[in-house]
Amino acid sequence: MSEQSEPVGSLAEEAARLLHALGGGETGAEPARCPHAWCPVCRLVEHVQDNPEILEQATQAAADAVRAVRTLLDQLAPKEER
Repeated sequence: MSEQSEPVGSLAEEAARLLHALGGGETGAEPARCPHAWCPVCRLVEHVQDNPEILEQATQAAADAVRAVRTLLDQLAPKEER
């Protein structure tokens, strides 16, 4: 079973394709908007707008994860290699 597909584009192009597909629009048409907030992107944006503290919590969680990875790498790599 062989399918012909479009070539993979840049990250930005692929993200635009995904958002366009989530909105259900046609290729080449004006980007579709999700007026009912049913798609995952619209739901996420609406939730963050209603709960702005989520951004602070997400930022803190990302910083904690980076700190944990850094600690792990520091323990695994001998000091003379750094």
